[in-house]
Amino acid sequence: MSKNLDSNETNGLGLEKKKEEQHTNMFEGLIGIYLCYFHEARGHLALFTCPENLKNDVETLRVIQKHPVWWLGAEDFKEEGLNRVDLEFGGKVYAATKFKAKSAREKQRAGMSPETEEVFVLIVSVPVGIAKPLGDMLLSVLLQKIKKSVQDKLYVLIEKDLACCKPIKNDEDHKIIKDGEEVENTLSKICEISTPIVSAELMDALQSDVEKQRNLVYFLLSSMYGVTGPQARAVPLSGKSAIETRAIEHIPESPVELVGVEFTDSKKKLKITVKNKSEKSLDNIKISIAHIEEFFETYSWDTMVEIWFPYEELVFQYPRVDNDGEYILKIEDRTEKLLVKRISIKEMQ
Repeated sequence: MSKNLDSNETNGLGLEKKKEEQHTNMFEGLIGIYLCYFHEARGHLALFTCPENLKNDVETLRVIQKHPVWWLGAEDFKEEGLNRVDLEFGGKVYAATKFKAKSAREKQRAGMSPETEEVFVLIVSVPVGIAKPLGDMLLSVLLQKIKKSVQDKLYVLIEKDLACCKPIKNDEDHKIIKDGEEVENTLSKICEISTPIVSAELMDALQSDVEKQRNLVYFLLSSMYGVTGPQARAVPLSGKSAIETRAIEHIPESPVELVGVEFTDSKKKLKITVKNKSEKSLDNIKISIAHIEEFFETYSWDTMVEIWFPYEELVFQYPRVDNDGEYILKIEDRTEKLLVKRISIKEMQ
């Protein structure tokens, strides 16, 4: 489901494509995104919300203030294990996580310096019926993109908030406000590309039976990650390893797949594309490519991928050893092999 369709196109599920209506329909009463920080004297304060009007929604902010996430420290949240805390209230689930980031603010508590890291809280609210997996997935995707794009600039939002409260603003204050608006624009773009397009008709359909809700979640996830997921990432191969002589193994289905193989550089290299087709990141993945000679592996290259994001494609350039023959692709984590694929030059030609 592409968000780049003709401006007048819609489909039977109410996933509207008219760009100027996306912001009106996408979040209205369905999805809320909140970025807060902890002020040692004033408590937890909302810096950014999507849609923007949620920042002035007193009732919702009161719910957030009572969220159990406040009782945990940022160090309690890890990729494995506890990565969020949920609060169900008023027909919605508020999924929250904490993280630390750079600070330059004078603190109002003894023992804290301007360099003491700020504690930020990211919260996503969605209706109970689609909280799993839509809410969980959206929180994870937003957190990854925020950390990658603007984590070291979030402190500017705090400085902007403080500057806006001054009755008389100098040139430095106006500069801080402008810089903060740029960070807010970046966060708005992250929310826009990470969140499915939702129409009023689709919101009405969410009140229907469980089976229809499951189908709607499927289409929402397709809208989120079918087109706007991570772009293909080129990964260089490490140096040549010693020739190995072990038998080829084959394994069943896995969370990764071989997307395609093609020739490049006047057929001197193989361009191999693989994809993490699961909904979770894969950590510390070893990827090996080798030439097969008489049922054994030779001329083996390998590389390590520390984090492989959900639905992300990786691209490798592997030099051809000979004109014909076969190659083998292996993908494994610390405990088991995830994928073993033969690549036949004859079949490609």
